[in-house]
Amino acid sequence: MTHFLTIDSKLPPYMVFPRFLLNSDLSETTKILYMILLDRTRLSIKNGGWSNNQGHVYIHFTISELADTLDKSEMTIKNSLSALEKADLIYRQRQGIGLPNKIYVKFPDESFPLVDRKSSVEQKQNFPSDRQKTNYSTDNNVSTNKNKRSNNYSSNKPYNQRNYESEEYESL
Repeated sequence: MTHFLTIDSKLPPYMVFPRFLLNSDLSETTKILYMILLDRTRLSIKNGGWSNNQGHVYIHFTISELADTLDKSEMTIKNSLSALEKADLIYRQRQGIGLPNKIYVKFPDESFPLVDRKSSVEQKQNFPSDRQKTNYSTDNNVSTNKNKRSNNYSSNKPYNQRNYESEEYESL
């Protein structure tokens, strides 16, 4: 049975798919593998995970565990990990015989644009670089019933003080 999503719906656990992967030349398996590694890293960060002397967070994920998770062969996982290394999206640090590698998940610089490349000049003005208070398009909409407007989008609160709720598997 399926259900329609409503405003009060709880979402099932999910993983974030980074937009920069959409236009990459990586295979679908490699993209999903990256998404799994990113999710594991996010959980590691949230739970005070491991980091090196430079503060770079790493995870341990054996090839056999990844193969089981993706229901793929170990050779497919090895090829995908090599493709991610070649694309400079992960770095694997060898630990020695019988020990799992440390895997550092990386992002390309262009994955964090301040504005969308296709944004107009008008849209760029809505993204102040010094974290000033910004009028969002949802704040400018006229509502017939002000009581129904969510506090999350109230223009009286700075962006970083709005009431967002998330579960451990969600991303904001």
